[in-house]
Amino acid sequence: MILLKGQLLGVALLGLLVHTSGKKVSCFMDHSGKSVYDFNATNIYGNETIEFSKYQGSVLAIINLQEPGGTAEEILNGIKWVRPGGGYVPQFQMFEKIDVNGNKEHPLYTYMKSVCGPTSDTFEDLLFYSPLRVSDVRWNFEIFVVDKTGRLLYRYSPDHDLSMIREDIRKLLFKVEVNDAQVNKGNIALHEAQEELSNEINPY
Repeated sequence: MILLKGQLLGVALLGLLVHTSGKKVSCFMDHSGKSVYDFNATNIYGNETIEFSKYQGSVLAIINLQEPGGTAEEILNGIKWVRPGGGYVPQFQMFEKIDVNGNKEHPLYTYMKSVCGPTSDTFEDLLFYSPLRVSDVRWNFEIFVVDKTGRLLYRYSPDHDLSMIREDIRKLLFKVEVNDAQVNKGNIALHEAQEELSNEINPY
């Protein structure tokens, strides 16, 4: 699993997957009171449990990927020298391998799949988990986007246009920044109005 520092955080969960076609799904409003902040996961080295509540106030992109390595060193070497290769070193928090489907799926994925509909209505042959569910993750690099409040907004199939996903995330970040700026502007205007009223009531 992976986390990126900054306003936009990416979480890649290493798991068990299958193939799909390009699709963007809007997630449902969850009225249970739960959010991704109620979950945790173990880092790639297996020596620390990380609470997702520490990422409150950040936009998250949660991404599953599959790496054949069994240990942290094997996984990191695969990323560095094979996919994407070229000496690439991730600059974000990574988490241990998990199942994203089946009886042993990680609770975070159980929750996310219950809030966000599936990106495909078909399955590939030769799947190595059970039971099969319509909400299952279909292939590597399926993406879930979460806003600053921990609410799931979108789920994208692996072959969705990355530039469109990037634009959705930019809009979300811009919207948050605009809202913050509007609140600050409103607070300044309110303070100025209060001062003006105070001066009118008590000019000395």
